[in-house]
Amino acid sequence: MTKFLMVQGTSSNAGKSSLVAAFCRILSDKGYRVAPLKTQNMSSNVYITKDGLEMAKAQAIQAIAARTEPSVYMNPILLKPMGDYVSRVVLQGKVYRDMHAKYYYNNFAIHRGMQYVKNAIKKLSKYDVVVIEGAGSPAEINIMDHDIANMRIAEMLNAPVLIVADIERGGCFASIVGTMELLEPKQRNLVKGFIINKFRGDKAILEPAIVSVKKITGKPVLGIVPFIDDMSLPNEDSLGVDAGRSKHDLINIAVIKYPNAINITDFDPLSQSSDALNTYYVTSVAQLSDADLILLPPSRNLSADLEWMKEKGIADNIRSLRAKRPVVGICEGFAMMGKQIQNGNKINGLGLINTTVYADRKLAGTVSLKVASRKAIVSANGQVLNAYLRGDYRVVNGKNAYPLFHVLKLNGKQKKFAEGSVSSDGLAFGCCVYGLFDTPLIRNSLIEYLARKKKIRVMMHDMDATTFWDKQIQMFSNAVKTNIDMTRIMNLVGL
Repeated sequence: MTKFLMVQGTSSNAGKSSLVAAFCRILSDKGYRVAPLKTQNMSSNVYITKDGLEMAKAQAIQAIAARTEPSVYMNPILLKPMGDYVSRVVLQGKVYRDMHAKYYYNNFAIHRGMQYVKNAIKKLSKYDVVVIEGAGSPAEINIMDHDIANMRIAEMLNAPVLIVADIERGGCFASIVGTMELLEPKQRNLVKGFIINKFRGDKAILEPAIVSVKKITGKPVLGIVPFIDDMSLPNEDSLGVDAGRSKHDLINIAVIKYPNAINITDFDPLSQSSDALNTYYVTSVAQLSDADLILLPPSRNLSADLEWMKEKGIADNIRSLRAKRPVVGICEGFAMMGKQIQNGNKINGLGLINTTVYADRKLAGTVSLKVASRKAIVSANGQVLNAYLRGDYRVVNGKNAYPLFHVLKLNGKQKKFAEGSVSSDGLAFGCCVYGLFDTPLIRNSLIEYLARKKKIRVMMHDMDATTFWDKQIQMFSNAVKTNIDMTRIMNLVGL
């Protein structure tokens, strides 16, 4: 019979995602078949499964922690924020429709949404343990009656609940007590203890507060997890993203963080592949002057984000820097780099590559491909790469623009077509390939180019993205295991 453990938080970004990943790894290490679950996740960072379905990247990372294949049943409802209180609702990996928050909570969530949740739980019943992540806080009293991601799920499964609080933010113990006060008595009974996350210093100084929390709530603190400076697990959304700044003695990677940017974490394998790299997020012209590489991420609203860059002066600044610094775009970021975009209306792009982009292609799936142009500053040494194509754009290359890749297979079938474009000097290129930097070949060739140009020596690791995340998970789970009463937690679960 499947056992359940639920991790909720006093707020978003308290550390729920990382702790669920840690519990998945610890239980997997003990020989249990484990799966993560987040019934409803609002996130702009998407993972594409092997069968081409969408789920939140956080749950895919948790699946890696559990040593199992990511599945959309681990995240049956994905909400991709579109702005103005509207989200794109993705059900079991497939886009359903755009929905206003008011309609979603009042009409959809506890009725049709719960059907998908129950189906997902049924599908995950083959596992010994399902570790469930809550969303936001369980004490959001404005939506508590319609919440299908926190206490409703715990009650349905009679799952023991651990509540995690981020002490780095301040107000940790007040948020724990306040959360408990706002829960109903039957919900408080499901809470079995608290975890304090991201602590720096001597744990002994917390003892008086821990005693007081136990006295007030009747629940124990089951662990104090230290802040780990060198841990790099991807953020679920923009709340955990530090803007950062350029650093003179490092290779500076500037990510343009327009309002509707999505899947920024796809650049993580590139930025984390060497200590000589420094990634920061750009929202103004002044931040671009020291950039050695400019990255344009995907967007959920191409025309709005392109206009934002023009109004901010970032578009003109990128054009002025273009002859000296590489610019790389993915999906909508790539489309913006063209001369013109036919997206229902004619839109003038950045003109970094002489392309005309048409939003009339629908190709998606796993692809095998090779670098097509010797003009590109990236190379795979003639080797075949495997990635995921979300090709909503058909690109026509004009003079001095060349295909970046030759696709050899699409969804396992022999295919031959061009994907992506590169300028004649090789410094501006892009494509609609997700996970472009997941494998070492492409990213290392780019870093080598940047290092030569900056005249610094760089040591790089050759791990693919999955191996990198796996090492980060193991490091964090070791810290959790050392600082949390796992024996007591396993007893609570019934293991």
